[in-house]
Order: sequence, then C-alpha cells, then structure tokens
Amino acid sequence: MQLRLALLLALLSSSALAQPVSLVCSVSISTQGVTTEPATSGALLDLDGRRFVVPVLQRALPIVKVNETMLWFETDTNEAYTTGTLDRLSGKISLVSMTPEEKRKMYAGKSSHLDWTMGGRCAPGGQLF
Repeated sequence: MQLRLALLLALLSSSALAQPVSLVCSVSISTQGVTTEPATSGALLDLDGRRFVVPVLQRALPIVKVNETMLWFETDTNEAYTTGTLDRLSGKISLVSMTPEEKRKMYAGKSSHLDWTMGGRCAPGGQLF
C-alpha cells in the first residue's frame, strides 16, 4: 500500500506533469438509494490538459483546482452539474452529480437531491505489454 501511494505521488508530482497518467479505479456508484458493487475502471488524468477522463461516466471532467494533496473536478452543463475530488495522497475519489434545477435549489439553501454519487480509490495503472 505504501509503495502504491508513493508511486501515485511520484506520477502526480510536478516533474511528471508532461504525460497523462493512467489510473485504475475501484468505484461504486449510488443512485436512487441503490449502490453498485465496487467495479474496476480505468481513468486518465491529464494535468497539462486539465482534464480527468472517466470512461465509466462517458465523459471528461475539467480539473478546476490543484494543490499538493487534492485535485478538484467540476463541469456544469444544461444536463448536469458534476463535481468531485481526487486525493493525491490516498487515491480516494469522490464525485457527485445533480440536475441544474437541483443545483439551483442547493445554492438557494433549499433541499436538493443528487442524481448519483461515485466513490472509491484510484491507483496508477501500468502498461501490460
């Protein structure tokens, strides 16, 4: 575990920013009170391009903020508002999504509901051959 975290930190350090980083993520998705069993999915973290490509979600999320320990993602479209984080030290990933109407309710201090949440852990992936 320590080695995996050290490798993740090394890959995400400023010296390794030139190339996108392949990640292997074990995630569960919850929607309408039902949570899936953890599933493994690949992802691509492109710090130079400021995007996090999540094939299981069929989208790329813009990276809006980066510091030494955390990455933040956020996208706001006519269809959905999606935001989340990736902890650069532990690999913990957390994403949430809601409709634009639910986002307006949330910012107005009213009760709102999420369409789905995704949580899990990511680690650096390696090339098989």
